[in-house]
Amino acid sequence: MIKGIIFDLDGTLIHLPIKYDIIRKDIQNLFKTNNEFIPLIPSIIQNAPNDKMIHEAFEIICKEELVAADKLEIVDDAIDLLNQLHPKFSLGLVTLQCRKATEKIISKMGVDNLFSHVLTLDESTDRINQIEKMVSLLNLSSDEVVMIGDRLNDVISATKVGCNSILVGNKKPPQNEDKISVVEKLSDLKNERLLEF
Repeated sequence: MIKGIIFDLDGTLIHLPIKYDIIRKDIQNLFKTNNEFIPLIPSIIQNAPNDKMIHEAFEIICKEELVAADKLEIVDDAIDLLNQLHPKFSLGLVTLQCRKATEKIISKMGVDNLFSHVLTLDESTDRINQIEKMVSLLNLSSDEVVMIGDRLNDVISATKVGCNSILVGNKKPPQNEDKISVVEKLSDLKNERLLEF
């Protein structure tokens, strides 16, 4: 029986117009390289000569995320869905946005009181680790938790932790994955039967 729900943030509950071209250019200047930094966060960690450089690169990302937060677009029915689910389930949020931007976003959405716990880039740069930590913080077993995200990495990471998961969008789940469901849009989850695994 599902008792907890972990949400991803950007792409799932909101759309954040982050200017990654600006971020990558600023990080290239910081690192004095032409490296394209794709994927962004793993490339920073791999190429940084020390923790100080990682911190400076993450500050560049955070600065742009804070700008983007002023122009965020809330996914249809996201706030209504969270309010509907909150009394019945423990809700957690995992994101690779920085803590400052995340707090600004959920405050703007008016949902900061709905999440039992929030984990950001500041706490972990790895999705599997974030989900493991969140399951522990919710004080549940992994099979009592469902992860909802818009990327394959979200749902595959969740299954590696032992959680069920729901992929939002017109995407096919990986084959032979009975712990992954797909919904076309977030508002479909107002039908709570889709949360029964």
